[in-house]
Amino acid sequence: MPKIGKDPKHPVSRMSAMERSELAQHYNEFHALIVRMGTAYYKSKHRCEKCPLRGFLPKRGAMALLRSAPGGRGRGKAGKKTTFDK
Repeated sequence: MPKIGKDPKHPVSRMSAMERSELAQHYNEFHALIVRMGTAYYKSKHRCEKCPLRGFLPKRGAMALLRSAPGGRGRGKAGKKTTFDK
């Protein structure tokens, strides 16, 4: 809760100040939940085995999905291995 009499750290944007549609509100909440989950389970040391979304992913894992996607992130510059290559 912001302190009374203090300016907020980040002023409310015009878009935030406007009344949003119900769909936009759901999207924003969904996005915030995904970001929160990602910061809780995927830091420098991944904790994939504890991720609540694990049951929704293919057996070969989320990283395989990224590698197989068009423009996938499985390789870094010049074909060097990245953290996704395990």
